[in-house]
Amino acid sequence: MPWPFWLPISGDSTMRILFVTVAAVLSAVAPAHADNGWYVSAFGGGATQLDQSSRGVDIATDAVRNVDVSFKTGFALGGSVGYIFDGLLLGRVRTEIEYAYRQASVRRGRTSETDAQFSSDNSSGSVMANVLLDLNTGLLVKPYLGVGVGVAGIESDTVYRTAGQPEDGGVQFGGDTDFRFAFQLIGGVSVPLPGPFEVFSDVRYYRPTNVAFEGVDRLTGDIVSRANSEFEVIQYQAGVRYKF
Repeated sequence: MPWPFWLPISGDSTMRILFVTVAAVLSAVAPAHADNGWYVSAFGGGATQLDQSSRGVDIATDAVRNVDVSFKTGFALGGSVGYIFDGLLLGRVRTEIEYAYRQASVRRGRTSETDAQFSSDNSSGSVMANVLLDLNTGLLVKPYLGVGVGVAGIESDTVYRTAGQPEDGGVQFGGDTDFRFAFQLIGGVSVPLPGPFEVFSDVRYYRPTNVAFEGVDRLTGDIVSRANSEFEVIQYQAGVRYKF
């Protein structure tokens, strides 16, 4: 409107023009509302563990014992506590500490020795420090990119049994939980809601490094093999963020 609606249309036009001019200048030079502050978030979604190839040896014979496993689509869930630094040229930066857990059931597998029946699942919990950049596009939807590093606990409950072995027999390919350095790459979008809430959706590539598993005889508890392995997960998830 050319002047505030509550000013009378009649009267001193010079005063009206001066008022509008001052108001326009103040609006132009006033800083944008800062979005700095703490937030918490929670998320959940799907997790696809990529095919896992493990290369190792039989402890008793030094024979090569390789295990290849593929997985069904699993799930991921987690949450974070973070802080927003607003007012930067490209947008706003968020730093956060995140805990997440993902799990996927075995679809099929094979060993270098013989055909075997595979069952059970793989899982991993992690504590990650993330840095994310919410890009300033001028749109309601804010795309963001991020990277995270931290510590992951990797656990494989994968079991393989050859024909004729009892239900409680075979080899558990995993052993104790393996703690490793991990990193993740993040890309997603956020949409602000009325009040202090935002919703978001993203895709993450999650990878612990230098993963190693043991093959444990389920009947005797003996370690029968050791192998260097892989653990790569693609997560696709959605969540809500609450800003204090």
